[in-house]
Amino acid sequence: MANATGIVYDPPRAGFPHLVAVFMDGKLMNCEAVASVAEGEAMLSEIMKEMPEMIKKAQEGDN
Repeated sequence: MANATGIVYDPPRAGFPHLVAVFMDGKLMNCEAVASVAEGEAMLSEIMKEMPEMIKKAQEGDN
């Protein structure tokens, strides 16, 4: 089974956005700019809820 991890990165300096990144088995799968940590955490919460179904569909496509 794939191992998915999500994280919200702080901006490297003023004027840059926070970044939401999703990694699967150590590979970057998605990255999105967000306005705040709270927005990023909310996005990750939704993404991670959907992750098992996304993995299942991807595995079915490999067959």
